[in-house]
Amino acid sequence: MKVPSFEDLAEVVRDSARLKQDERIDPDTQFLRDLNITGKHGLELLKAVERHYGIGFKPELYEQTQTEGLIRSEDTDESPVIQSLLGSSAPTGHPFTVGQLYKAALQGLSRLHPRG
Repeated sequence: MKVPSFEDLAEVVRDSARLKQDERIDPDTQFLRDLNITGKHGLELLKAVERHYGIGFKPELYEQTQTEGLIRSEDTDESPVIQSLLGSSAPTGHPFTVGQLYKAALQGLSRLHPRG
């Protein structure tokens, strides 16, 4: 399995969020503060990354992104099952970064293609 580069993920983020191609995205880029991505847009972004890589994020990632401000359950119009998965707590002040999303994507890919 070829490991995708960070820049590949950054392009998925740019495309999904309809950002300018010259928008700087690095591992420390925060979704809310730097890219103004939250709520429904955050959920759409996670789903776009899952589709792009053919992976499914663990429920814990959705919980983490919700508590760290990328997704707020009150911003979504998902089913009650998804809402319960996302929870309802407010952001804790630990901003979710593109680097964290990249790490989660790599973990998802490693579950699909274990080394061995």
